[in-house]
Amino acid sequence: MLRNILFIMLFSVLTISSLALRNFSDILSRGIGEHFSAESIINALKQESDFVSEQVVASTVYTSLDRIEGLKSLENSQVRDIFGIYEGMEIKPEILANLGAKIKASPWVESYSFSKQVFPQRLKINIVEAEPAFVAEYEGDSWIVSKKGVLIQPVKEIVKPSLVMTVSELPRVYGIDPKEDNKSYLSSVYDRLSYILKNLEFVDLAGGFPFKYSSLSLINGGGIELEPVELQNAEPSTVRKLPKKVLFQLRSLEEAQNMLSRLKIVLEDIRLRGETPGELDLRFKDQVVLR
Repeated sequence: MLRNILFIMLFSVLTISSLALRNFSDILSRGIGEHFSAESIINALKQESDFVSEQVVASTVYTSLDRIEGLKSLENSQVRDIFGIYEGMEIKPEILANLGAKIKASPWVESYSFSKQVFPQRLKINIVEAEPAFVAEYEGDSWIVSKKGVLIQPVKEIVKPSLVMTVSELPRVYGIDPKEDNKSYLSSVYDRLSYILKNLEFVDLAGGFPFKYSSLSLINGGGIELEPVELQNAEPSTVRKLPKKVLFQLRSLEEAQNMLSRLKIVLEDIRLRGETPGELDLRFKDQVVLR
């Protein structure tokens, strides 16, 4: 094995040297013959050097995978199994192209890149994972959903203990796969997830809800229903009684700002009166309906 590695290194050195000497010689000859400036000759040499390096990297057989970086939710061994990578395998150019396609197809991966080292021939994979946002009930299973609205993986297939803990604390989402006798105003699962995420994005940009919530549900005909569970950063002297449900529907950042302003006033009024409404509906312009 060591002999093969040394042979590949020697071959690469000789290849680079041969290409470089031949091309560099041509550049110098042209530069001197045509009276090019020293700066233009240096720039041409640099470009030729980069070209030679790219050709060698593209044709290199990498003797091993150095490491996989950027993993948070996935295990290193799990990634190797998914993408068919094992210790000591020779990663040829065609295998590298196929590996990239496999990585890109994984719902856990939002982006990736390869870092290539020629001496010795080693490969590093850099992965940016999808970030779990909530857990959605879909087709009889609980699915991890990313912040971009992608169904990543059924919760029952999770193997990493830390990911199990993270997922257990995520809000639940219901109503993305309506029953057959219940027509949805949004045509697909992706549309329904995007609708929820867009509404939450408006809320976050406007300053965010003053409470945490345990679940969200799509409302037939339009809107989202959430269940508040805990006030954010509340002082003991200002603890308010929260409604069991909050309904809202947003189309713009301005609407979100207006809604949160109304919500703050109503929550303070509820606290002062010592009431606990069952439902607080914020879907109507400039109004709040308590039920």
